[in-house]
Amino acid sequence: MKLKEIELDIPYRESEDRLQQIQEKRGIDRQEAIKIDYELHWKAKRRRFQLETRCMTAMIERIMKPVKTENCWKLLFECYEEIEENEVVKLLGVYVVRTKFSLEKFWESDSYNKKKMIIETILAKVNEIKNNITFDLENINMACEKIISLGYVNEWVWGKPLKLGKKYVHIEMKHEVQEMYIYMVFFYAEGEIINKILLAHTVPDEWNYYEYLGELVKISDNSAALVTKKGERLIGVCKSGGKLEKQLDSNSS
Repeated sequence: MKLKEIELDIPYRESEDRLQQIQEKRGIDRQEAIKIDYELHWKAKRRRFQLETRCMTAMIERIMKPVKTENCWKLLFECYEEIEENEVVKLLGVYVVRTKFSLEKFWESDSYNKKKMIIETILAKVNEIKNNITFDLENINMACEKIISLGYVNEWVWGKPLKLGKKYVHIEMKHEVQEMYIYMVFFYAEGEIINKILLAHTVPDEWNYYEYLGELVKISDNSAALVTKKGERLIGVCKSGGKLEKQLDSNSS
């Protein structure tokens, strides 16, 4: 088996005051109050946390060398203000570890420091649990160190470059804390960039931005289209020295 996913999560934390208020107001038992409290006060916060930490966890997954395991495909770091034990819980191929994490500090931080906090948390916890894990975690350490050296910038080229006459074009992805940006980049063979055009931006979740990644096709020696999986064409026109542009065409390629 191979380790495929790394995730940070904030499990639901009960608030006795809120639960009591819900029970008294609605005349329900504690378990029903917990369900309502989760939907009203925790679900959206948890989703936001998963999205904002995905920038760095996805980068680790992308750049780390393969990690072979006996029965683990995912490492799940559950974040708490305080923790009492360092136990690793194994559940259906998911290794769950608790880690100390200041959620208040995270929400107050800017994007750069959020990224820094995520990587520092993972590095510290991996070094804590490495003796309690049956597989080698060094590749995760190496990926985190690489991310630090890159200034926490998560950028990569999707697919293969396309030749357009004397130049080339490719799709560049930039994964930020709150958004994913998709660019079309025109460049010469030597690497000199002619144009970089913003085609789309979406929430930083694979389920959302993968929908854009269908096929890169040539239109002319100066234009190309990124055809989405729904058939929409996002067209980029190369104009040396011009402004960044975005054109949309709902016709299929």
